[in-house]
Amino acid sequence: MRDNSDKGNVPRNRTGKRTSKSLSTSSEHRTTKQDAQNGHSTPPTLPPTLPRKKTASAQPQLSSSVSTTAKHPTPSPLRRALRLLYWGTLLAQFLITGISVTFLYCDTYFWPVTTIRGAIDWLAFLHLFVFCASSALTQYNFLMAIFVGPGYVPENWVPEEEEHRGYLQYCLICEGYKAPRAHHCRTCKRCVQKMEHHCPWINNCVGHRNHAYFLRFLFFATCGCLHAMVVLLIVVLKVLNFVFTDYHYNRRVAQSKMSNWMRLFNFQPPPVFFTLPGLLWIVMTIGFALGVVLAVGALFVIQLRIILKNETSIESWILNKASYYMREEAKTAETEEEEHGKKTERKIRFENPYHLGWWQNAKQVFLNSTHNPVGNGIWWTVRPDCDQFTLTKEQLRQKQFKQEASVDFLIHQNYSGRIFPLFSQGCRKHWLYGSRVKVVRDDDDDAATSSPERRDEKGWFPRRVARRMDSKTD
Repeated sequence: MRDNSDKGNVPRNRTGKRTSKSLSTSSEHRTTKQDAQNGHSTPPTLPPTLPRKKTASAQPQLSSSVSTTAKHPTPSPLRRALRLLYWGTLLAQFLITGISVTFLYCDTYFWPVTTIRGAIDWLAFLHLFVFCASSALTQYNFLMAIFVGPGYVPENWVPEEEEHRGYLQYCLICEGYKAPRAHHCRTCKRCVQKMEHHCPWINNCVGHRNHAYFLRFLFFATCGCLHAMVVLLIVVLKVLNFVFTDYHYNRRVAQSKMSNWMRLFNFQPPPVFFTLPGLLWIVMTIGFALGVVLAVGALFVIQLRIILKNETSIESWILNKASYYMREEAKTAETEEEEHGKKTERKIRFENPYHLGWWQNAKQVFLNSTHNPVGNGIWWTVRPDCDQFTLTKEQLRQKQFKQEASVDFLIHQNYSGRIFPLFSQGCRKHWLYGSRVKVVRDDDDDAATSSPERRDEKGWFPRRVARRMDSKTD
C-alpha cells in the first residue's frame, strides 16, 4: 500500500509523507528513494513546450478512429430513472416537494386567489405564480442536470498527433487518454469532460454539458426556499397571534400608502385552529428552507464565481498549487541572483489558460438552446498566449511531484472499516490515504518489488496495520 495523503501544497523531502500518488514501477520508485537520500529536490523537467498558437481557433485533430463528436452511449430510460433511486436525489426531492406543498397549503389558505365575491385577487395570484415558477424551474433543472449528464470522454480516446500524447494523462481504467480538462470519476467510472465535481444530490457528475442546469437548479432552489421561509414565518407568527396582528395595527396599515403591498402580510387568523403536529411541521419546514438557503446559496455563489473565471474546482486547486510553486521558485532564484548581483522579474502567478473574460466565459456555459454548450468537450478555446496543453503539462509536473514524495507501506494485518472504523481502527490522525499496489517477491534475493497495475483501488487505511518499506529488503 502506498501512502498518498496530500496534506499540503508543496511536498516535503521525498522521504516525507505529505503528498500522494499511485505507485509507479519499481525502477521509478527506487530512483525516487535514491534522489531523496541525496537530498535533491529539483522540480521535474517538463517536456519541451509546444509552439504557442497565435489564434485560439486552431485545434489539434482527433484520431481518425475516434470522432470529435463521439458521445457516451445513451443510457436506457430505465437506467436513467434508476438514478433517482439514490439517497441524495431522494432527499433533495423530499425537501423540494415538502417545502412546495407546505407553502401552497398555507398560501392558498391565508391568501386565497379569489375573493368572497368571486373576483380574482391579482396581488395574491402574482404572489402564488412567482413561487410556482420557482418550484417548477427548480424541478426542471434538477432533473435535467441528472438526465443530461456531464458528457464523457469517448472510451479508448487517443489524439491523432503522437506528440500530443506526451502532454496528456493516460487513464488505466478507461484505457484511453484524458482530454484537456477531463478527470476520471471513480463513482461514475468514466472520464468526465470538464469535470467540476461529483454531486450526490443529483447522483451524477457536474461537468461540461450539465453545468448550466446545475447552476440554475441552485439559483431557483435558493430563491424558492427564501420565498417560502419568509411566508411560513409570517404564517406562524400570525397563528400564534402576536401583538402586531391586532385590530389597531391592521387598521393603521390599511390607511397607509403601502396598503396594497402590506395586504400580503396583513390578515386576521381565520376561525380555525392548527393542530400541534401541523404547526410543528411548518416550523420544521422553515428550518429546512433556512438550511437550503444557507447551504445551496453558498454553493451557488461558489459555482457562479467558478463559471465567470472559466475554471472548475479541480482546476482551481491545480492553479493554486502551480502559483505556489512559481512563488517558491522565484524566491529561490532571487536569492541566487542576489549573490551574483543580478535581478530578474519573474511571474509569480500561473494564469488560467481558459480565462477569456467573464462575459465570454459565461457565454460558453449559458448561451445554448440545446444540451450542448459551446465546444465539443475535448478541445477548448484558450488565450492567445497559451496552447491546449498549458494546464495539462502543469498537471503532469504536479503528478510527478506526488510520485516522488509518496511512500510505500506493507500491510501486515487484515482490517475492515465497514462498521464504525473510527472506533475499531482509531481516530483519523492514525489513518493514511493510499492506493493498493501489487508486491512481487523474487525467490532469489527475496526482494519486494511493486508491479504496475490498475490503480483504481484507493482509500484510507489504518496506520497500525501497515509497516513502512524503507529499503528493498523490507
